Amino acid sequence: MSKWEELEKAARAATPGPWITMEVGDFEEHFAVADAEGVSILTVVEEGNATFGAIYCDDDATYIAAANPSAILELLAERDALAAKVNEMIDSECDKIMGMSDNQISAMLRQDGRNPDDVATIGKQAIVTGK
Repeated sequence: MSKWEELEKAARAATPGPWITMEVGDFEEHFAVADAEGVSILTVVEEGNATFGAIYCDDDATYIAAANPSAILELLAERDALAAKVNEMIDSECDKIMGMSDNQISAMLRQDGRNPDDVATIGKQAIVTGK
């Protein structure tokens, strides 16, 4: 199982989100992470020079460990790299199309089973509406 599959498995087993943070007890240094209904998932309490925490469900603990900062940053970097690759591919295809004559574009569309007149109308609508 890949690390992303492990993270997904842990997320699906954990308490459903969204999760919220909230103060608990009489002091600001007491807080909890709770589900949308306010049921505590974990609680952290600072007393003196010590910090104590409790996680109430093993699946939530597994998820928190799997979704550590390194894993999230790696996942975001992978997403950004894939988005950049998609943008490069789009730019490349746009460059190819921009270098084609109208007849070449029409022939390409017909080969794909599309009506060039319909595509031209859609393109004009996109230019006018910005969509």
